[in-house]
Amino acid sequence: MQRPSFPFSLVLLGPSSSGFSRTRCLEQARADAGLARRSLLFAAALALAGCQGSSSTSSPAESAGAGAAAEQQLTTKLNIYVACLNHVNPAVRYSRERYLGWAARDKGPVLGSAGQGVIEVSRETTYGYECFKRDGGLASALQSAPKLVEIDAAGAAYQKAIDGVMEVTKKAAAYYEHGDYKDDQLAQGKALHKPLLDGFDGFDAASHQLSAALDKLQDELAVKDLATLEKTEGKKARWHQRSLMRAAGLMVRELGAADPMELAKVTPAITSFTSAFADLQAWTAGNQAEADKVVSWSSFIGYADDLATEIKELGRGFRDHHKAPESGAGSMEQIISKFNRLVDSSNGLWN
Repeated sequence: MQRPSFPFSLVLLGPSSSGFSRTRCLEQARADAGLARRSLLFAAALALAGCQGSSSTSSPAESAGAGAAAEQQLTTKLNIYVACLNHVNPAVRYSRERYLGWAARDKGPVLGSAGQGVIEVSRETTYGYECFKRDGGLASALQSAPKLVEIDAAGAAYQKAIDGVMEVTKKAAAYYEHGDYKDDQLAQGKALHKPLLDGFDGFDAASHQLSAALDKLQDELAVKDLATLEKTEGKKARWHQRSLMRAAGLMVRELGAADPMELAKVTPAITSFTSAFADLQAWTAGNQAEADKVVSWSSFIGYADDLATEIKELGRGFRDHHKAPESGAGSMEQIISKFNRLVDSSNGLWN
């Protein structure tokens, strides 16, 4: 069965090697809060789908079959939404950053830099395929079962917003690529400036709404999943893995949402992660033989330790400089990088 690729939380997306300053990357990370490499907890999705697909009059075999079918429907639906966030959002953000790199938001485009143009956001691309075509694409997700009122409403707003961005960037890209600004002294380019900004800003708002709705569902499922695992397996490897990842995701999401970051406000989330990591380490030390049966368990712990180290560096930044580091150890960029590696390691367990 395919595992849903629903995120634990925040990830730095976009062209990090495109020459943006570290401050810009930090702002981008915060703007992307809630996006990213997502991995919905499998047992939780199964539990939700099973509730929707079961009947008290069904036989055990029929209930299992209905639950598996409902689970697959939910997985496919969520994966489409997540694919759009993971693949389309970096393209939109890259187009916006490239445009605003030469056309100031408050002043608009200038003739001397117009040759840099606008990058079109299009369906006919690799990222477009992932969002609009794979498994029926976004249009299919909006109509398919199970109905998820808040997420589907956010998805519809997202679709409207991305359609607007594609339309205005296509028009602007053609104008600049054809050199038409040389004929009208940039008149149309100036007229397109506000529609471009409105499109980008509207997309950011819709993207945030969809991501928040997905995060809300993930949080609800994660709580149910941990309770179910505790009843069926006890607090063993799988429970500690998911407990840690839930705490890590909530922590990184909280850190990314804080601007400027205040240590007092993010401390509870940091404490929860630290506690979950300590519990995982204690379980591993007391159950080494069982832990060794899980492929790459030691690597998973190592990546968690790397993230914990970055969080310590964040604390040292507040202690020594009374603010979060803007670059280097303890910065959001480094925290997100370590978190992404932890997510990848977690997703590889039991595969």
